[in-house]
Amino acid sequence: MDPHQAVAYRAAPAPDSDDLIAEPETTSKADPEPDDVFAQFVDEIPATGQAARAEFLSNRGYFVCRQVFVQHLDGSPTRPSTLGSLVTAGQLRALLLYLLVIACEHRLASNRRLPAQTWARMLTTANYPCSTAQFRKAVSVLEERQLVRARWIGTSVELWPGYENGNGEAWEQPTGADEDPDLKRYFTLPNEFFDDAVLDRLRLPGVAMLLVALKETSRDSTFSISVERYAAWYGFSERTAERGYRELANAGLTRTHKQMIKDPRSGRGGLRARYHRTLLGPFATQARTDARRRAQDSVHASARAQAAAQTEAGHS
Repeated sequence: MDPHQAVAYRAAPAPDSDDLIAEPETTSKADPEPDDVFAQFVDEIPATGQAARAEFLSNRGYFVCRQVFVQHLDGSPTRPSTLGSLVTAGQLRALLLYLLVIACEHRLASNRRLPAQTWARMLTTANYPCSTAQFRKAVSVLEERQLVRARWIGTSVELWPGYENGNGEAWEQPTGADEDPDLKRYFTLPNEFFDDAVLDRLRLPGVAMLLVALKETSRDSTFSISVERYAAWYGFSERTAERGYRELANAGLTRTHKQMIKDPRSGRGGLRARYHRTLLGPFATQARTDARRRAQDSVHASARAQAAAQTEAGHS
């Protein structure tokens, strides 16, 4: 064998440690674990009934309902109206559903189709759940009274509200311009009507009396109605009215003032008690008036801004 060739296969001696040149250390960031890549995507919790309702309620903070829902005009053959029939039939869920449908109408008009489960969730409060079967029953009750028209598509439904007096005509936003005098007047309900804090503390008598109080305080901040008149005026009993007043008081929604007035028929020294009531918080007359004014100011400001933008575009 050629000696030069053999040398070529000899291992080279290891260099002395002093001869080594230190190279800068480099660190490479390890690829993130698969779970870390998605750490920013956190599961959201299911919407509560109140949160679901808030998605469809008006941003202006209130909705409106014609007074004929509560009572026909003075001078009508009968004063009780839709509210009385729903109360005497014990239809709290149908009552709330109708009000919810008209409250959400501005959001649903462009796309009415919603799963029945979504409607059931919107009718659910912290203490009182609503199933899809209960929702379907409430829809049937309203259809029978011509208060809604429903079209089912599988497990979803489209709801069209009818007028508050159940005349079968398609509902339109109240403006006070209706030709029928019974349909001209309306009252304001704050969105807080649908808060769990309210609905969980009121049952059917309380909800009925809250609607009566909202209607009666559309202009004046106080009202006084003898419970003996409720059957003839609103279509439900004195007992229901008294229970409703207690529920409102216990929920902190009303304040009552007792006034002694002359009554020659009274055995109490010719005096009898008259009770004056007022609503509190967002239900108070002034609070509702302020909400309407803010909404009107917002509309006017938006119109002015739009007009200014169009003028500026025309000059450019």
